[in-house]
Amino acid sequence: MSRTSNATSKEKRSNGNSPSFGRESGRADIGTPIIDLTVTAWAAWTPGVVTQKDWRAWCHGCLDMPDDDNSQPDLPEVPMMMRRRLNRMGRMAARVAYDVGGLDEAVIAYCSRYGDSVLTLSLLDDIVDGELPSPAGFSMAVHNAIAGWLSIVAKNRNAHTAVASGPESLAAGLLEASMLITEQPDRAVMVLYCHEPLAPTYRKFQSPSDRPISLALMVGRTQTRAGIHLSAKPRNSGGNDATEPEALSFIRFLLSARPEGTFAGVGLEWMRMA
Repeated sequence: MSRTSNATSKEKRSNGNSPSFGRESGRADIGTPIIDLTVTAWAAWTPGVVTQKDWRAWCHGCLDMPDDDNSQPDLPEVPMMMRRRLNRMGRMAARVAYDVGGLDEAVIAYCSRYGDSVLTLSLLDDIVDGELPSPAGFSMAVHNAIAGWLSIVAKNRNAHTAVASGPESLAAGLLEASMLITEQPDRAVMVLYCHEPLAPTYRKFQSPSDRPISLALMVGRTQTRAGIHLSAKPRNSGGNDATEPEALSFIRFLLSARPEGTFAGVGLEWMRMA
């Protein structure tokens, strides 16, 4: 991507194993919260469910999740020459990043399970057909491309990271954000999750409930911020037990008033704090 020197990019991939959390007395006990953070703002987008009012209605059973109608969000904030570089996945990510605010100064922790598989497969098809891949297409197909594009458009010179951890990629993004907050306690961090179903060639490998969705969370230290307070503790029993897509499970958890509600992934179990 052009001008990627405007942001420090670190691409990371997690194998989904439980992370090692050390303390002065040794490894933290199972059941002991080891991470606290606060969600100060959030925004999510999927076809037919766009506003926070929509999401709350869906969470409380007052709105059915519509089928994917291939719609794309508008981006009037972005100049046309920059906007035309984005396909639907990029537009989804940019929409929630602008909606949540703070894009010009936040550290971005970008997370996606597949990245842009549709664009990647089209580049591979070009190679099979004996054509040279589009340089512009290639620059937007790498895993950290959307985070880099946003940093350029917003003139944000802070670092960004890009992570992937299979069906627990959002959970990996939350973990990454907590580590970034540990490194820079006074810095706001944006967790930016974006998911587009696999290209048709690979659809047999995905869940029937899979759908396009993007989610942005502004998170910071619990001690200094107002918002939705979350804590996480180590978990022995594996990943997320939810039967619905990870992002939908997290939004349901975030909006639920039930104290027993949890969200799990990458060896952690997240809870809402009183």
